[in-house]
Amino acid sequence: MTPPLNSKRADIQGLRAIAALAVTIFHATPFLSGGFVGVDIFFVISGYLMVSIALKDVEEEQSFIAFSFLLKRFERIYPPMLTVIVATIVIGALLDTPMRLAEDLPWIGLTAILGVVNFDFFAQTVDYFASYQSSPLLHLWSLAVELQYYLLFTIIFGLIVSKNKADKMSGERIALNVGLVFSIMTIASFFVAQTILLWSEQVNIQSPHQFSFFLLPTRLWEFGIGVLAFVFVQKWLERLPAWFATALQVLGGSGIIASFFIASNTALTPGLQVLPAVIGTGLLLACGERGMIAKCLSSEPMQFFGDRSYSIYLWQGPLIVFAKMLFASVWAGIIAAVLSIAIASVSYRLIEPLFNNRKTAPNLPRRLMRISSSVVITASLVAVSMPLIEKIHNTHAAPMAQRATTLDQECARQRGRPGIEPCHYGDPSAPVAFLIGDSHAGAVSQAFIDAALLRGYQAAVATASACSVPDYPEALDYRKSCIGYIGAVLEYAETVDAEIVAVMQFSDLYVNDLGIGEERWRAGLEEFVDLLRVDGRSVLLIGDNPRFRLPPARPLWVDNWAVYISQTEASAEITEAELSIALQNANAKLYRMSTLSTLCPSGRCGVMTEGNWSYTDSDHLSIKGAELLKSDFVTAFEYFENE
Repeated sequence: MTPPLNSKRADIQGLRAIAALAVTIFHATPFLSGGFVGVDIFFVISGYLMVSIALKDVEEEQSFIAFSFLLKRFERIYPPMLTVIVATIVIGALLDTPMRLAEDLPWIGLTAILGVVNFDFFAQTVDYFASYQSSPLLHLWSLAVELQYYLLFTIIFGLIVSKNKADKMSGERIALNVGLVFSIMTIASFFVAQTILLWSEQVNIQSPHQFSFFLLPTRLWEFGIGVLAFVFVQKWLERLPAWFATALQVLGGSGIIASFFIASNTALTPGLQVLPAVIGTGLLLACGERGMIAKCLSSEPMQFFGDRSYSIYLWQGPLIVFAKMLFASVWAGIIAAVLSIAIASVSYRLIEPLFNNRKTAPNLPRRLMRISSSVVITASLVAVSMPLIEKIHNTHAAPMAQRATTLDQECARQRGRPGIEPCHYGDPSAPVAFLIGDSHAGAVSQAFIDAALLRGYQAAVATASACSVPDYPEALDYRKSCIGYIGAVLEYAETVDAEIVAVMQFSDLYVNDLGIGEERWRAGLEEFVDLLRVDGRSVLLIGDNPRFRLPPARPLWVDNWAVYISQTEASAEITEAELSIALQNANAKLYRMSTLSTLCPSGRCGVMTEGNWSYTDSDHLSIKGAELLKSDFVTAFEYFENE
């Protein structure tokens, strides 16, 4: 995310524009599945520019002052980043979320200022693709990687220059030595990135996907491609005709576009899926300003977005996250993306130039004092905000939401545990009402238990996170610990002669996210219901609760907050398959309980229940939210009693 330089190459500005807009579209909409590759493009550009700037300094000054070189990088990166961090913390402090998100923002901001936030995300085993829409400062991981690369590059380049000074080598020889060193590092980094899943257990890397995504060793090859493009490829291409450069530009541009559409959040990143974009960017950089593609990249619209690309990248992250949390709408994300471009334009004019004006900061000590004082002051303000935000939220925010299974973990099958060990409630001699399913069933378990006891049943609960009912190969691949769960619940239901078996699950996850499809889902569910009804058991199909696109948020000063059901995910519609099964088996000891009419009256899904969160995240009901369903459970039990 290197900010634009004062003397800039127009085609590089165009590449920056493409990278920033791709990431923004990826965050704001579902329309560009590989838009996250824009970050990889930025890394290649940074590798190219750092070596070109450093070699130019050596050529013009006949020396390389490492401290001054790094200070220039900090002067460009820190002013806009500090502004965004402070603004995000302030906005976050005014919002409430089930997980009290705002209280984590100062710490993330502080580690970002120190340039180590990527290590923090890795240590927390954060999954970028599961979290980028709900963490307003998650995108700052890439700036930490940039800063770490700058430091590494400066050390390596400085050592090479020092050695070459002693040997009285030319600038070309320095460039050759840099190229050789980075050739070795690029090959090694690429090998590490592509094979990490094979050897990570041997060196005790617990989270290889997170290591690969967040840390410099597996990203270094992308910077290295930029270095090699400048040192080796560009000099070779300069000798070739313009038509050949154009052909390579078309090839490189095609690689970038292909990655935007073929890259997937399910594959290792940075893996082979980003290679077309990385190589394509290297080719476009090495081809220079010759050729048709370079002219397109140099157009005025591309220059507009390219100049503002750094600020666009910084602002789009928090604005899109906050907007989509508040309004649960794709349109909210799109509007926030447009707003981020407008704010980035202001930042480009007012914030980015703050420490780049040599007239007001002509010497190294004064420049150092200005940038260091701004960092220290901002870091101090961020640190002070931690207890302040916690105090504000303790006074005005809803209590942190709890899920029923967090109070009684034994009701939920632990990953890797064989069989099941259900929890039991009520009179041991009473008929058994047995709740099974995944974590969505576990989230409503307290309401199920209360209703069962009220109607004179003994309640039994045995849920298993991310385990579909019935199981499918796709679901078992997604969560291998689910193997054996379905067999165990069927055996248990027969052993205790359960009178009622209730089933609830995250239908949308299995049908859409894991690709099982409605037809197979319906067929499997029908077959499983038939198995459950052996020996006259009754079956209660509980329709899944609506799934928000993000963990909901609401302004602290608003008592109630709701979104239209049309703005929730498709889970609200998937349960029609369950409803149709129930209708086909009318009067056959099968009842389908819908959660929609209770949770979303008049088409509006409330996120608060009597001042408490109805959800603990984007799709799990809290204890308070589940309480709303107690009367629906009572009605279901009464239905079976009157059969």
